[in-house]
Amino acid sequence: MRSSSLQKIAAASDVIRRDIADNYGRAPDMMEIIYSGVDCEEYCPERRIAARPEARRGLTLDESELVFLFIGSDFKRKGLGHAIQGMARLSRGSGMPVKLLVVGGGDPQSYRRLAEKLGIGDRVVFYGLVPNPGLFYAAADAVVLPSRREPCSLAVLEAMASGLPVIFSADSGNAEM
Repeated sequence: MRSSSLQKIAAASDVIRRDIADNYGRAPDMMEIIYSGVDCEEYCPERRIAARPEARRGLTLDESELVFLFIGSDFKRKGLGHAIQGMARLSRGSGMPVKLLVVGGGDPQSYRRLAEKLGIGDRVVFYGLVPNPGLFYAAADAVVLPSRREPCSLAVLEAMASGLPVIFSADSGNAEM
């Protein structure tokens, strides 16, 4: 006879642990937080820095451009609108050539219109889903992911392992780290 008693629940972050406790009535002591891991041989500063010149050439980026990377699907929840608004302010305020590379799944049309409306339509480039984001991490100067709700983004972990600065929401599971 199979036992139906639950021993432990693995949660990817405290954000998820709290959600499970609040929505499913599970006691927090029944849950263990197990953060996602990253391949630190694949995602490391030395590898990213070595790949940077070729990555910039391949994406037709000038070395003088300050390049931000937004990586994730579900653009609304991940805060792409906020990232584009921030890019517009930074572009106006700094006078620096700034570019936002957008990698991930989602319908880009409303975000393209927002970028156009803010005068940075030529500074926001959509790439869709890509099989290996390493090229984009190599080309970027920083990663931005201002999610409204983020349990624990693997993209943030990969960026940090690659030695990139990351701008993300304080409400994300990544902030716990």
